[in-house]
Amino acid sequence: MRTAIFFTAIFIYTQAAFCQTIDFTNYQGLYSSGIVPDDFTKLSSQKYKDERENINTSESRRDQLSQDQFYLESNFLTDRLLHSGRVVFGDPVTNYLNEIKAIILKDDPKLKEKIRIYTYRSNDANAYTFNNGIVLVTTGLLMQAENEAQIAFILCHEFKHYVEQHAISSYVESERMDRGDGVYRNLNSQDVELAQLRYSKDLEIEADEKGLELYKKTNYNAEAVSSAFDVLLYSYLPFDEVEFNKTYFNHGTFQIPDDYILDSLKEISAQEDYDDSESTHPNIKSRKEDALEILGNIDNTNRKDFLVSEETFRYVQNICRYEAVKLYLTDLNYEYAFYSNYLLMLDDPENPYLQKNMAKALYSISRYKTDRSYSTDMHVSYQKIEGNAQQIYYMAEKLPAKDFSILALQSVWKAYKNNPQDKTLEIMTDELMYDVLKKHNIKIKDLKTEYPITVVDSVAVKKEDTAEKEEVKEEKTTSKSSKYKKIKESKEEEETTTSKTGDNAYWKYAFVELLKDEIFSKKFTEAEKDRTVDLEDSYEKYDKKKDEYALGINKIVVVDPLYMKVDETSKTAVKYVASEQGQLDMRKKIDDCADELNMKVDFVSSKEIDSKDVEAFNDLAILNDWLSEKLEHEDQEVEILNSTQEEMKTLAKKYEVDNFVWIGILSIKEKEENIGLKIVGLLIPYTMPFVVYDLIEPNNYSYFFTLVANGNTGNMEMQYFNGTNLKDRDSVQKSNIYYILHQMKNKNRK
Repeated sequence: MRTAIFFTAIFIYTQAAFCQTIDFTNYQGLYSSGIVPDDFTKLSSQKYKDERENINTSESRRDQLSQDQFYLESNFLTDRLLHSGRVVFGDPVTNYLNEIKAIILKDDPKLKEKIRIYTYRSNDANAYTFNNGIVLVTTGLLMQAENEAQIAFILCHEFKHYVEQHAISSYVESERMDRGDGVYRNLNSQDVELAQLRYSKDLEIEADEKGLELYKKTNYNAEAVSSAFDVLLYSYLPFDEVEFNKTYFNHGTFQIPDDYILDSLKEISAQEDYDDSESTHPNIKSRKEDALEILGNIDNTNRKDFLVSEETFRYVQNICRYEAVKLYLTDLNYEYAFYSNYLLMLDDPENPYLQKNMAKALYSISRYKTDRSYSTDMHVSYQKIEGNAQQIYYMAEKLPAKDFSILALQSVWKAYKNNPQDKTLEIMTDELMYDVLKKHNIKIKDLKTEYPITVVDSVAVKKEDTAEKEEVKEEKTTSKSSKYKKIKESKEEEETTTSKTGDNAYWKYAFVELLKDEIFSKKFTEAEKDRTVDLEDSYEKYDKKKDEYALGINKIVVVDPLYMKVDETSKTAVKYVASEQGQLDMRKKIDDCADELNMKVDFVSSKEIDSKDVEAFNDLAILNDWLSEKLEHEDQEVEILNSTQEEMKTLAKKYEVDNFVWIGILSIKEKEENIGLKIVGLLIPYTMPFVVYDLIEPNNYSYFFTLVANGNTGNMEMQYFNGTNLKDRDSVQKSNIYYILHQMKNKNRK
């Protein structure tokens, strides 16, 4: 409970001049621009030192310690979030939000200066306020909102969280509850948790009330307050509810069988008056009623939904919706990526970027299904999805892996044919062809090259008139066929091309048109004949001897070297200040070891970014997104092309390097366990010396880990982990760092 309070702080479920011009046909993503703010360049330890000056010395010693701990933890964990790659500044979305802030706080320039708004790339519809004045607004909130006034109300709510210092007061009060101070003395653990939830609700009610008073001073539409709560209530759904065209994938006689399509969808179940007894927020119904009471009979004349401009709002919202698809792909939520992309394509069906996203989503689902990793571990069951998106989840879950690979190949080929220079689409095409032909054991000779006559006549070409078709039909029925031939013909007529099995199985007609395409046919035939080597061999395997890699690398880019010091014997287990200093010191240790090995090392580190390093800040965001997605695939043991591989390849070219390296050290001092047994051991003469030594010599462990990724191929070339029961002295750190770099530098002796 306490961790949730300080980490997320207080949150709510919740054409102007811009620095960037977005080309939606070649969308690159939402990135930072301009001068890097101090919030991103100042060391966490310095922020902590500065905020300690705010500790109220008139309060009890215990409360002062709680405040100190809050400032320590909140600054370090907030900075981890700011440097995660998901927070952006100077972008069109952030600029727009700051314009709204300027309107709300036009009469309070001091507060306007203290509050700094940034955009948080997340599909959750939320806003987060931190004790230091930082407000993060998610792209998901802007994606879902109906108008600017709704955003303005939510910002008013967040601003009051900061003014009233709710984050720190919530933390300190929670500590009092945990300790059993004062009125909390006789509470059990369950009562404490309920008290914490009640206190959190009280703060939310206060933020609503005082936020509404601030909102009333603006010229924003009063009716937007009530509708803003509706936005929050239904924010778990995609940004629009449009029926998915069930014939979307159908062409000619390739028609998805009805068994793979839902007749009815799960109704949207969200209710305003839900049970909020275990929630940090009051339910929507009570909040809405309270808000309407505060607004009273306010004069809504001349109040508007848009004060910056509707054009700017629509532009920014579109950015957030495009970003949503990108995030869904990175986070492996391929079904929502597909459906959200489908919604965008309704307005722009020929957009090549959207076509490529569709291909990526289908390719990714196909690869997971083919590798038998499409399970509840990585995707949500269709039974838990509400609304029109459920249709996509159902098809993805129910279509056999073979069928889905065929379906995906059709879509990817279409995108590739429209852009034959796109190497990503080419790789996806090759892998899907391999899956269809090798993993699913489909032979080209088994595929149909022509549609059935009945379909050609009535659907495809319609060259013959009705009389001619009747003549053909009469010929078939009056011909002197044998009994057995008539039986077979009868069965063929009964077997439609929506059959899942048999000679007329629907998937056999998937490539009728494509096999007439000379380029596709040639590539498909070559794949069947020549690809005798398992495609998985193209991905790096870890079949080398333990700890022996010999990669032969002379130049690397080290990404945000990590150092963390943990003391489990202390009340504050994570030693934040020491961890930050250790991270800063790692730069020199890596440099020294690299010099000894004659290796060239560059760094992309959040600890070294200054006000002019916005480019490096964006590079770090790309690298973090890429690694996060890659590790998810590795965890599921699926060999698949990352959705952000193109960006990674661009960075490899920029830094003139193949390999990016993540290297880290975890130093742990463990607390004593099984004390009772050790006391018994002290009473036994022959075990006493060993027990005494164990008690006076704490258990220290140092863990070293390294990941090496090839930016051009997307392969993980090295995954190294080593632990030792030694303190992480400089000599221990350097020897391990040297060994790690030596494994990269050393060439394989054949």
